[in-house]
Amino acid sequence: MSRPAERTGSGLAALVRIIDGTVLLLAQAIGALVTVALFVAVMTSVIVRYATNASIGWVNELPDLLFPWLAMSGIVVAAQFGRHIVVEFGILLMPRAMGRVVLVIVQLLVAAIFVFLALEGRMVIEVTSAERFPVLGLPMSFAYLALVTGCVLIAITALTTALRIAGDAGDPLKAREGMEPGGHHGEAVS
Repeated sequence: MSRPAERTGSGLAALVRIIDGTVLLLAQAIGALVTVALFVAVMTSVIVRYATNASIGWVNELPDLLFPWLAMSGIVVAAQFGRHIVVEFGILLMPRAMGRVVLVIVQLLVAAIFVFLALEGRMVIEVTSAERFPVLGLPMSFAYLALVTGCVLIAITALTTALRIAGDAGDPLKAREGMEPGGHHGEAVS
């Protein structure tokens, strides 16, 4: 359960929690849907091969199409819970206020880099949209769209992390701590 101050919070803090919750839910939903789709496809392929001694061609194309979505959803979920690598040594040597400023700047740089990557990724999507998977007939750009989508979600996560760091007087390295995987995002762990 969250503390009363965290439950009410400022309007900006509430907005950050809503944005983070939406990003997390979207990434988790994508990951779950892709996992189920791949499982059903492989199971169907095994049953068809066992029953008819024939193979289903589209099952071989499905991982190329869906694994980028699964990978990017995992990367976004990890970012939402602050589970990516952080070099703490230099920050720990700084006064807390300076460390906070440095971490906010780093998060803003991360956001800018991922926005740039998303914009550049649009060109890759344009180029690959004419190419199609032979059996499925879907454009190959669908797989690259996962990278662009992931970059946008990471940029959003970096911006909300910067806002969390700037708006909390505590340890800036713990801006995303206290979030529980499994649905209690944004609430303090008791």
